[in-house]
Amino acid sequence: MEQAPIAAGPLEASVREQFEAWIKAPPFEHLCDRKGSESAWPGNYKRYETQLAWEAYEEATDRCVKILERYPVPVGNSAAGEMACEWTIAALRELRDLMRPNA
Repeated sequence: MEQAPIAAGPLEASVREQFEAWIKAPPFEHLCDRKGSESAWPGNYKRYETQLAWEAYEEATDRCVKILERYPVPVGNSAAGEMACEWTIAALRELRDLMRPNA
């Protein structure tokens, strides 16, 4: 039996896509235009406020990933416990990978 993806839905989008959807929406309604390759900071947002918000968003996401990476998974000492541990670790790794800013 094939298991459905645990993180189906909004987490399927990249972290940057999630951020841009959030910052473009009311009440912020910021533009997400980025500087070109000829800029001193290529790929950064043109608006300083948007760039600063992205960096804070990225940092918060990084912190969440670090928490997930350190999360202890308590399970019983049995075959069922070992299977539960494997599933939990797999789910945490999937969440970690989805939350990485460069995902």
